[in-house]
This record gives sequence, structure tokens and C-alpha cells, in this order.
Amino acid sequence: MKRKKIIMISVGVAVVAAILFAVIFVAPVLRENESKNRLFPEMKARLGEVESSVVGLLPKTENRKDGSVTYGHGGSGVIIRRDSDKCYAVTAAHVVNDKNAVYKVYTAKTEVETVSEPAFDKLGVEVLDPGFYDKLADVRVEYVSQSADLAIVSFPADSELAVAQLDEGDPSPGDKLVCLGHPDGKRLTVSYGLITSDLKTVTMTDKQSGQESTDEVYEHDAYLHPGSSGGAAFSDDMLLCGINTGGAFDLFEHFSGGFMIPVSSVRACIAEWEKQ
Repeated sequence: MKRKKIIMISVGVAVVAAILFAVIFVAPVLRENESKNRLFPEMKARLGEVESSVVGLLPKTENRKDGSVTYGHGGSGVIIRRDSDKCYAVTAAHVVNDKNAVYKVYTAKTEVETVSEPAFDKLGVEVLDPGFYDKLADVRVEYVSQSADLAIVSFPADSELAVAQLDEGDPSPGDKLVCLGHPDGKRLTVSYGLITSDLKTVTMTDKQSGQESTDEVYEHDAYLHPGSSGGAAFSDDMLLCGINTGGAFDLFEHFSGGFMIPVSSVRACIAEWEKQ
């Protein structure tokens, strides 16, 4: 009887341990893989309409002592207006908040040249030719919102780039979206997902500056690479429905959700900018 009881306890402990292992380790990996690999074919077929509207933003800082130049990880933005001289893009304000940096822009039309570095080649990591940075145009910060983590930037006009059209209203839970960006200097990344929450208030901390920002956001499950701030979220009609401002990762750095500032806040930011 005692032996049977001991066996039952041991089995129970093993079952509980297996469940905990699945919850803590297996489920987050499966969730992250689903976010990375999800695909909506009907939306993929229309990416050509908007992908060139998404740009990369890189901070350039110069060491005052020795004159050396460093390029940071940066983030993304999306073109929302163009005139004869300039393109105007909206991004997350914390992407362009370094007052000591000069920001550079690259686009889908920017030619990228790489150099071979054996150590990085083995890891599948591309190393950009230093001359790549010399070709990039300067970015001007036109406006920083006082009510949301949003900013308007400008750079020399390029008529070949698309201009994103803003959605009329905010999304609803269950709506499809596709997220595009140039995170941390990477080339265009694309991920698909669903809106998973109602509008909610979230406070996030910028890892580089340590600054906190509180925004009303929608959560979604389209995968966001680290450095995806400022990237665009498009609805299934290829209309801009939000700007990505951060993501949630667990203790083991597995992605669990992304946060986007909705298009209503983007419209408010543009209206503020126009009034200044």
C-alpha cells in the first residue's frame, strides 16, 4: 500500500513538472515561432503597394575627442506625406530622441553593399560596407508629440517612394495586420498577426536612454524584432493602422506581444504638427 502511494506521488510530481516545463519553456517558443512564421497570402500579395513607404532611421554620433563616428541601431518610420522637396515620415519619438546624434535615412531604394567578415558570415549576419553610410541623407526632426510617443521627421524627397494612406478608424480585436520595419539597421522585415487587445495604457522603457513613455496602445501578435520601434502596421486594406512602439518579451527573451500606437493618435500628432 505504501509502495503504491509513493509511486502515485512520484507520478503526480512528474506530471506537474512536465506541465510546468511546457508552460515555462515550450509554450513561449511555440508562440514565438507562430508569430515569426505566420503568413496571410492575400496581404502578402499587396505588400508592393506600401513597402517602399517604410524607411530606416540610423543615429550617427561623432566622438568630439578623436573624431571617430559611430552609427547606432536606430529604428523605422513610414512616409505619410511628400511635396516637391521633402518626404515626411512618422516614427516613434524615442527613435529620434538623441540630441547629440545626426539621423540618417535609408529606404527600399537605397543600394546596400556588404563586406565579408568570416566570423559574422558563419552566423548569417550581414556587415554593411562603411561607404553605405556616406550615401545616406540627413533627417530633420520636424515635430515631437506632447501626447504620444510619436514624432514627424523629414528628408529629401524621392518620387519613387510610396506614401502610406491612413486608415479612417482604429482597429478592433481580431483584425489582421502586417508589420513592416527596418529594425536595428536590418533590411525590410515583414510579420503578420492579429490585434489581441482593446486599447489599453502601457508604460515602456527605452533600453538605450532609460526614458519611460506611457501610451494608449493596441497589443498584437505579429512578431517584432528588437529595434522595431517606429515601424508601420498596416490593415488588410494596406492602410496605416498604427506605429509600433515596443514589444513584450519574457525572461528568456521570447516574444509574447507587440504594442502599436493607433492611427487615431497618429492623426492627432499630424494635426498638432500642422498647427505649430
